[in-house]
Amino acid sequence: MMRLEHGYDSTSQYVHFDVEAIAPNNVQKKTQQCVSNFYNSKLGKAVQFGSPLSLLPVWNPGWGNNLQEWGVAIVGKVGGLFGSSATPGTNQLTTLSGTKTVGSAPELATEGTLGAIEKIAPFAMGAATVADIMAHGTCAMMADPAAANAALQSVP
Repeated sequence: MMRLEHGYDSTSQYVHFDVEAIAPNNVQKKTQQCVSNFYNSKLGKAVQFGSPLSLLPVWNPGWGNNLQEWGVAIVGKVGGLFGSSATPGTNQLTTLSGTKTVGSAPELATEGTLGAIEKIAPFAMGAATVADIMAHGTCAMMADPAAANAALQSVP
């Protein structure tokens, strides 16, 4: 059952509003549901993968899985560099009997592709972080449009 109250909004308009619909707990639940729906979408999964904010427990409900995925990627890369005796950025492998050239054409092509991806990674992470922040902001505004309107009205 709706509990209606009356009063003035931030624009001095006389309004009726449902007190329970805008209760902080309901707003928080709506916001969390919206954020979860976003993270379960294809775009949301890509944003989670690229945004460092997805590692924060207060920001992302799936932070634990994200931390594991980032850990596997980082440990795998570091382990591959230090455990293989490979010289980063080359196709040289240092052995006890000297330096050997290794790598087939496909391996060298893969290295070139990964090198290009590595150069754009900071920009991709920045874009994912901005998208992550925008998704949270959009969900908060959708969960409580009156508060969003009041906040926008206060901007000079």
